[in-house]
Amino acid sequence: EIYNGSQLVYQIAAFAEPTILYNNGNIGAVTWTQQCPKGIYQLSLAGGGQAASTGYYYWPAGNRGSVLVCTFELKQPSLISVTLGVGGAAYGGGGGNTVFTIDGKTAVTCPGNGGTIIIDNSAINILSTITNNTGGGGGGSGSNPTPLSPWGDGGHTNSAAGRGGGMRLEWL
Repeated sequence: EIYNGSQLVYQIAAFAEPTILYNNGNIGAVTWTQQCPKGIYQLSLAGGGQAASTGYYYWPAGNRGSVLVCTFELKQPSLISVTLGVGGAAYGGGGGNTVFTIDGKTAVTCPGNGGTIIIDNSAINILSTITNNTGGGGGGSGSNPTPLSPWGDGGHTNSAAGRGGGMRLEWL
């Protein structure tokens, strides 16, 4: 931004609009960090899925992780970090939480295996929520969380491990 006194006379966009800064699903055990400019972002976040836990193929035993899709505003440049939850080990292992932080403060936690999403409104300024899904059964039957398929879903066979959590971050 260039100012003449207090008047804004020129502004350079940090990225071409819109720009996907990060898009990674179904892997887990990854931490990503980036300094991001102020602006409006769309965040898609999923916890890791629990593995299938029965002897029956496609039995709906695995749980997918919780899913949050929202837009939020950074009012100043901030350090964004996410740690993606791992998928559960085969035969019923639990999935890990996906944790999203802004300037070192936990803003959102999407639990693995489903569960209530934890949002710290003092750390993140959410403008609108598109999806806030606590996850639940069905991952083992091959179902995926919409609109994040294939992120955070559970195991697909009796021995399949759960899928890792994921994140998509887009600067609008």
